[in-house]
Amino acid sequence: MGKYLATLFCSKMSKLFRVDNTAVVFVLTTAALLSGIGFLLGNISTSNYAAVISFAPSSIWALWFFIYGLVKLAEIIFFIPPYLKAFNSLFGMWLWNYIVLSFLFFDKNPAYQLEFTIVTPLIIEVWFLTSLIYMVNTRKELP
Repeated sequence: MGKYLATLFCSKMSKLFRVDNTAVVFVLTTAALLSGIGFLLGNISTSNYAAVISFAPSSIWALWFFIYGLVKLAEIIFFIPPYLKAFNSLFGMWLWNYIVLSFLFFDKNPAYQLEFTIVTPLIIEVWFLTSLIYMVNTRKELP
């Protein structure tokens, strides 16, 4: 019975990793471009952004999010080699992780309920990279 459940679980996970990730990439593209706009136009003088601004000015963060988002958009429209997708995914995980750390851990104020939603792009990016690694390792056709 245990072997059957393990096989069933592995086959379901395999099926999940092989699906088309266009919608996932579109969500990350939208989040990145909106974050870039937010860094350009928003008020980043609160303590939530202290760690972010101490690392780089808001215009640099906006540029990084725009570059990340535009490469994600290019992944939807054009064929992008898997190594470039993986590099952009790792760059995106670094960006989202830094924002999460700044808002939830380095902030002097207690974390508010809505601040935990900023973990979502990080989780989605981890899912995308895991799916990409699975597809490359099993030599599936990349979309």
